[in-house]
Amino acid sequence: MVSIIIVTYNSEDYIADCLDSISKKTSSPYEIIVVDNHSGDRTVSLIKKKFPYVKLVCNYENKNFAYATNQGMNIAKGEYILILNPDTVLKNNGVDILDSFLHKRDDIGAVAPKLLNLDGSVQRSVRDLPTPYNLWTEITGLTIITRRVSGWKLPNFDYGKTQEAPQPSGSAFLIRGELLRDIGGLNEKYPLYINDVELCREIKRRGQKIYYLKDAEVYHRRGSSTELDKSRSILYWHFGMIRYLREHFPYHPVIPLYVIILLCGMFYRTLICRLKLFIKGGV
Repeated sequence: MVSIIIVTYNSEDYIADCLDSISKKTSSPYEIIVVDNHSGDRTVSLIKKKFPYVKLVCNYENKNFAYATNQGMNIAKGEYILILNPDTVLKNNGVDILDSFLHKRDDIGAVAPKLLNLDGSVQRSVRDLPTPYNLWTEITGLTIITRRVSGWKLPNFDYGKTQEAPQPSGSAFLIRGELLRDIGGLNEKYPLYINDVELCREIKRRGQKIYYLKDAEVYHRRGSSTELDKSRSILYWHFGMIRYLREHFPYHPVIPLYVIILLCGMFYRTLICRLKLFIKGGV
């Protein structure tokens, strides 16, 4: 059985489409666990009314994504656990495809589908694990100046081919339940971002492979889960990346420089974000 864990926060605009697609596109035995992080909209009441079969956990404060996912993991009964964003919709029987592939390969710890934009175009959802080298052009802003994709974002990755992948997006990610529990779930030092990066690193450290499957397709509304508080999302990403670099490359000579660059980038992006909100509000 597959346990599908969905963490929601003010997700009433798209959670119904997500849950509907699971019930219509999945034939494998499954359970759905929704952990709501104290939504202020109709997310909880909508789920209770239209999807009574969903196991619903309601937090009385926003416990952050990593903590809430681990809450779901602790009550999940499935052999496999699918971490799924509420802003996703299954295009085909993606859960069945992921489940079947993982069941046949003991050397694989996790699998991820092809993510699609709402217009059907492919999202570049697979990245390399961050290193001081492959992050250089990204965090210095050279990718913007040169208009080239950094090595970290794997510009030559073939999304038309099923293959091993360093770090697929955590928006839809199927992992063996025993493996996830052995790792300890998502690392709560990374509350919103970078926890999927850390998870992939831990999977590989245990000698397990991660695969991207081209035939499992999932629509993903990119960014909708964080657009309600963009400035806070910027802070989480930058602080998460700083922590990741300092933990895994503590003696690398360029890390102090990277920390300064990331802090400057965080300040700049947050300022721009707030200016845009101010201008929008004044119009």
